[in-house]
Amino acid sequence: MTAIAAMINIILCIELVYKLTKINRLLILFATFLLPESVAIGMYPNTAIFAILFVVIALHLLLKKKFILSTLFLIIAPTFRIDVVMIYPVVMFILWWRGYSFWKSLKVTVIMALVIVTGIVIAYYLLQANPLTTTLSGYESWNNRMLLRQNLVAVYTYYTICNLILVPIGIYLLVKNKNIKLLCVMLVPIALNHIVYARMGCATKHFAYMMPFTIALSALAIQFLKNRIKARAIYKYTVIILLILYLCVSIRFKIPARPWYSRTQQVPCIINIFNEEHTKYQVLIGIGGGMLLKTFDELMLASGNLFYPVYINQYKTEQLAKRNHLYQYMKDKANVTYLGVSWENQATTAIAYINNGYSLSTDEKLFSLEKNNDKVSIILDQFRIEGNEENRYEWWNQAINHLREGNHNLYCFVLEDTSIYILDQLVKGGSVKSLTENLYFIENEHSN
Repeated sequence: MTAIAAMINIILCIELVYKLTKINRLLILFATFLLPESVAIGMYPNTAIFAILFVVIALHLLLKKKFILSTLFLIIAPTFRIDVVMIYPVVMFILWWRGYSFWKSLKVTVIMALVIVTGIVIAYYLLQANPLTTTLSGYESWNNRMLLRQNLVAVYTYYTICNLILVPIGIYLLVKNKNIKLLCVMLVPIALNHIVYARMGCATKHFAYMMPFTIALSALAIQFLKNRIKARAIYKYTVIILLILYLCVSIRFKIPARPWYSRTQQVPCIINIFNEEHTKYQVLIGIGGGMLLKTFDELMLASGNLFYPVYINQYKTEQLAKRNHLYQYMKDKANVTYLGVSWENQATTAIAYINNGYSLSTDEKLFSLEKNNDKVSIILDQFRIEGNEENRYEWWNQAINHLREGNHNLYCFVLEDTSIYILDQLVKGGSVKSLTENLYFIENEHSN
């Protein structure tokens, strides 16, 4: 469903940008694919893409002055993710750009806002959900946990080097042409998105709400550059070569200061051109997906984004093989208990059993899987690993010692680099046993 929603969103974003800028649709399409998140957001289950899609539909309806339908879609969008409302002030500036006076735009927006707030409250009541005690309180707790580095990685993987160059050019062109109304349409949602996620924006999708506006600014810049360099062959071919290199070439290397950030999750290049293993950096150059940049929700690439779908397909194939291996190794062990140390870890472990006929029930602290008379448990939040990679080793060490005093022997199936690195260190210390690839065993002190 997310893949279908992402494809529809791309089509509607292109059409929305065309209505706002009148730029050639092929240039807008090119600008869209220079924004990797336009494709990446459809590669895994998430609610953000549906929220974005409903807002884009609402903006199309707004441009047609279909206020009731537009308001309805703006009510539906937050039922997927409440944070999408951060960009709703753009409604006023679209009306202003559309030809309404500033004050009439404000009046219509206020009326729509009152209806939207009322509709959202009713929708959440019917859904028996309360974002104030769940989503928003969760965001507040994340504000205190995210590092600046994690935020910067999320921002960079959203824009990439291309849009960090193109977006400022697009802004400059609107300022130069004194197109203040369209400038407000572009900058208001972008500014609001960055303000809201200034502290806790730790995934590329957190910045995806401003996707159509980023694409528009990028498309304006591309059109400008195209017109400037089309008569200058050396500039034109230089830009083409640089784009091909950026989109196709993979450059990877190890980071000695962060040994857990390895190539564990890096699938092979399609073609290897250069591979040196004599230095601590072990530089690899080839054709394919580039250096892995991990955010909290997505795996993004520093270069080689043309091969992103291929990369993700290979990655998912690898993960499926590892889940199948886990189930085959564990299927004859009855009533086992796993330790869930991250959302990825607990979900991946559960999926390995669900795909083999187990039913799942959940609560805040436990995943319970059952098939015939066999029960599998995955312990959740109580022992989830929080904090930065740098302090996780000590946390793990203390948590493992505490867990060994419990009543269960615990298995731990992990696919994430940091956890694998730390658990391998603990295996050397004897507090954890390695059973097979990605599977570890924590024996309680009372089992003998």
